[in-house]
Formats: sequence, structure tokens, C-alpha cells
Amino acid sequence: FEREASIMMSTRSCAAFLTKRGIIHSSRFQHAFGTMGAPGGTNLNKLLATMKPELHPKVYVFCTVPSFPVIAASAAMVEKPRMIFEEAEGTTLIITKEQAEALDMEYEYPCRLSTLNVHSSLEAIGFLARITTHLAQNSVSVNAVAGFYHDHLFIPHDRAQDAMVALQEVMNDAKGEI
Repeated sequence: FEREASIMMSTRSCAAFLTKRGIIHSSRFQHAFGTMGAPGGTNLNKLLATMKPELHPKVYVFCTVPSFPVIAASAAMVEKPRMIFEEAEGTTLIITKEQAEALDMEYEYPCRLSTLNVHSSLEAIGFLARITTHLAQNSVSVNAVAGFYHDHLFIPHDRAQDAMVALQEVMNDAKGEI
């Protein structure tokens, strides 16, 4: 359990954990792995105006399994899921459609991934709200995931180009407000 927990910690948390226990000195960690950099931007219009949405080529799907140990037991079968999230009802996986079909897994929501390449803070207020509202106004559904450095949007694969146009509109509107 301790090994799995340490793998899931963020780099910053891992460094703090190891430094606090005297396992490493913080300067050694920075030398080995580099500094973490700023925690990300919070200026809403600047974030929106400077984001660079990147549409990934693969089609992803959402699957569910009863619990995480099922995945751990068959880790070789599910190669590097894009996301794993434990819920009370089961574990949600976001994997490629190709993987799901190869494993004969039931899935929902064939989608494309758009990474919003701007280093937004986890405390940025209204960033995803502004984006998802505009997508909704264009009748594009979205499932958003916040990462440490960037936000990611899972959008219907057949509406991916519409979503990218809508994201450009959000960017242009924000540029006018800076």
C-alpha cells in the first residue's frame, strides 16, 4: 500500500514527504528533478486569452469496473489509462476506445481530448466555468478534468472541431477584455 500511495502523490508532495523524513535534502531534490515553478496563473482573462488548446488524435471512452484492485490485478491488460478515479459505485477509467474494444469492455461517451495548454492554478476561479458555459451554448457536451498544470476537456469525438472553434471564440473574447 505504501508503494502505491507514494506513486500517486504529486512530485511536490513526494518531495515534501521525503524531505520531512530526512530521506533527501530539498536542494538534492531540486538538483535531481528541477524546481516546480510557479503554482499557475489566476488572472481569468489572461488565462483564457493565452491558452493553446491541443486536440489529441486518439478517441477515448469512459468505462467502469467494480473497484481499483480489479485494475491492479489486470494492469498489464489496461495499458496506461488516461485517468483512474475511484467513486463509491466503482472505478472510472478513461482509456482509448481501441483498448476498451480489445478488452471487450463496455464503454460510454466516445470522445477526443483537448488539453488547454496554459499553466492555470488549481485555485483559478471561473476558468473552466467560462469555457464549459460557452461549449454548452454551442450544444457541445464536455467532461473536464483538472490536472496539476493544465485542464483537460473530453469532448464528443464527432463535435471535436466544433469544440475547437468554440474554444477559439472564448480566447478571442478574452483577448478583447485584457
